[in-house]
Amino acid sequence: MKHIREFDGLRGVLALWVFATHVLELGPFPRAANFVHANLAVDIFIILSGFVIFHLLSTGEDYRSFITRRWFRLFPVFAVCFLIATALYAGLRVDDEIAFAIEHKSHLLPYLATHATMLHGAVPNEILPESARAVLPPAWSISVEWQFYLIAPLLFALMMKPTRKLVLFFLALLAARALCEIGQHTGRLTFDMQAFIPLKLEYFAIGAGTFGLWQWLAQRNSPLRLPRLLWALLVPVLALVARRNLAIALWLGTMLSLAYVHFGAAPTWARWFSRPLNCAPVQFLGRISYCVYLLHLPALVFVRQILRWNGVALSDAALQGILLVVGLATTICGAWLLHVTVEQPMILFGKRLTKRWKVDAQSPANLPMAPA
Repeated sequence: MKHIREFDGLRGVLALWVFATHVLELGPFPRAANFVHANLAVDIFIILSGFVIFHLLSTGEDYRSFITRRWFRLFPVFAVCFLIATALYAGLRVDDEIAFAIEHKSHLLPYLATHATMLHGAVPNEILPESARAVLPPAWSISVEWQFYLIAPLLFALMMKPTRKLVLFFLALLAARALCEIGQHTGRLTFDMQAFIPLKLEYFAIGAGTFGLWQWLAQRNSPLRLPRLLWALLVPVLALVARRNLAIALWLGTMLSLAYVHFGAAPTWARWFSRPLNCAPVQFLGRISYCVYLLHLPALVFVRQILRWNGVALSDAALQGILLVVGLATTICGAWLLHVTVEQPMILFGKRLTKRWKVDAQSPANLPMAPA
């Protein structure tokens, strides 16, 4: 299956979506952030991850290589951004729920330990309050991603060739989901941002399911054509889905548009959707989107603090404008630097390492000897 360039642009748009929410929350008009809804962007990120990871697993990569490459993809950038946020948290000594999620008097050692494993989202609030968002709030979704990576090969194997053990594993996940739902209603077992993988399974499932549909479309010889009468059903169905979960509805609408571009006659409305995602600036943002997503909040906190230290008298509108422009410039410059110095080298190192394992496994010295 060929690379879907629109996904790269979509990542850039989603990262800017989250940035827009936080630049409002940290500025003089925090209530305006209620109309932006960063949680929708993160939910779409998670669905997209389900699609991409099932595509990677369809290539037949073994578990050790898969999880190693995923670790080098996530952890180095995450660690750098968390350390930057920790330095700001320790140095500024301010209580700001948006910036750091926890009060300054909190002890950091437990949070450092859980974040070092990237499993901080799986720790209940009853054990460690606000573990998922502590110090670097956007990193709650990174924990969800890592939890998914750990079990994704098992879920993919279940989809391809169910076995008794895999079915039991899936039933255990559903049982954990039920216990978490009960715990949330009773207040005895709660997870900050619902960052425990059983509570986010449906989003990954939507992504995995649309990957299966996309793969089927890619194998067809005839172009995609939907009867006009079918639109009379699709439109109200999407509207009903949007009432229950807007992120899923937006994803389904996106995939319908891209399916027409890649497999159909590409009508004008579909091209209008595809072209902006393929333009050079959005593609650039897509390449650095992971760094933008994790670095933007520390960058905004730093810029806001600089403005406070200078004590310049500004109107609320001017303050918001400066925070937006300078914060965006700082975020993009810092994200690009992080991308070229940490993210890219670590991704390439992970690829070289797993490729070396494959070569070593195929070397004559490691092949089983034929019987005499």
